[in-house]
Amino acid sequence: MSGLFSEKNILVVDDEPDLREILRDELEFAGATVSEAENGQQALLLAKAQKFDAIISDIRMPGGDGLTLAKNIKGQEGTSPVMFLVTGFADVAPAEAFDMGIEGFVYKPFNLGPMMENLSRALLDSQQRWSQAVKIATIKKLPVTGTFAELLSKSLISIGLGGMFIRGNFSEIRAQDAVTFSLADSSVFTGIVRWIQYDTDNKSPASLGLEFLNLNESACKLVNEEIARTKTKSYIPRK
Repeated sequence: MSGLFSEKNILVVDDEPDLREILRDELEFAGATVSEAENGQQALLLAKAQKFDAIISDIRMPGGDGLTLAKNIKGQEGTSPVMFLVTGFADVAPAEAFDMGIEGFVYKPFNLGPMMENLSRALLDSQQRWSQAVKIATIKKLPVTGTFAELLSKSLISIGLGGMFIRGNFSEIRAQDAVTFSLADSSVFTGIVRWIQYDTDNKSPASLGLEFLNLNESACKLVNEEIARTKTKSYIPRK
């Protein structure tokens, strides 16, 4: 893993020194230059003073929480650093965070291996990230049909910087499932379901948020054209 984050400048934000030390040691071993902050207010000052490639922040901290920090960072003009939130499952709804522009989560208790892999992937440009082969044993077929343009025109999909919102009936799909689908225009999408929203009876899955893992050339072209058109800041839209 040495060299995984060479030339990357990463900010770790947590009010617990021991947790900051664990993350700092792992990131520095992988080649990163690491700065630390003990709360969101301190982190925001650092982020205004220097450029970071990524920020890993706890959510619950006295003196400035991580969600407010994320809103300030992701709401600024121009490009913003990749941002991962350190969280328990009840701290923030994934749909809200991804829509805000958050690229990922570090779930407590830490599993550092997947976190490092996910952060490394998030730091790649979209062409590199979406061209990587998918190494997942079980991938479900997502029941989505039509062309990309038709789905957009009917508001059945919307595109973010790292994934898409899809409206439909997904009774066999669960959060964290790997899924794939092919459209009539020869575009092929493969990804991970990051959240599911249910209809008013709270039983039938009515929409989901998909993080892209792999796009074929046609899909990549269509997605990048839509991102350029909408100038979205959402990572995965909520609607």
